[in-house]
Amino acid sequence: MIKIEIESNTGTHQQNEDYTANLQLSDTCYAVAVADGMGGLENGEIASKTAVDTFNKYVQAHYKDTEKQDCIHQALYEADKAIANLIKEFKGRLGCSIAVAVISTTDMWYSWQGDVRIYLIRNKKPTQLTQDHNLDTGYELRLTRCLKGNGLREDIPFKHHKLSEGDKILICTDGYYKHDDSDDSTTMTITI
Repeated sequence: MIKIEIESNTGTHQQNEDYTANLQLSDTCYAVAVADGMGGLENGEIASKTAVDTFNKYVQAHYKDTEKQDCIHQALYEADKAIANLIKEFKGRLGCSIAVAVISTTDMWYSWQGDVRIYLIRNKKPTQLTQDHNLDTGYELRLTRCLKGNGLREDIPFKHHKLSEGDKILICTDGYYKHDDSDDSTTMTITI
């Protein structure tokens, strides 16, 4: 059995630009996604929702007849194309970081763009499964990968992880791992 819980904190910002969704694909399998609108750009909440909804729609239509890696990668390409359409519509820049997974009771296939992190907690020990796509410029962190409507690099990360009963997966935006209540933060907890 898979249990999914979501906790979101708006912090001191007027609007939380995070968006999450989970989609039941079968009795024992879910598609999950967490996105975080890019700071400094407009309409981050719209970018996040569009990316997550596009990802889930693509996975739902193709997960049964496509290899997991191909399905997840193509879903991210489709989400990036949807962001490109938003940029044309709003005539401005927008984008988001995203972490996505297809999770069953025994396996997790996942990918990410940006700094939304995935952790595995097994026997009360957390392990970070993703690496941030950030560059420290000395005065700010800049995303080196994200969904911003201008295509994705060929080497999209993809990983597979075996799961056991009692495992917890956390997919969280930056506020969670900084432990800073003044920031927007969202955490999706998946318990196997």
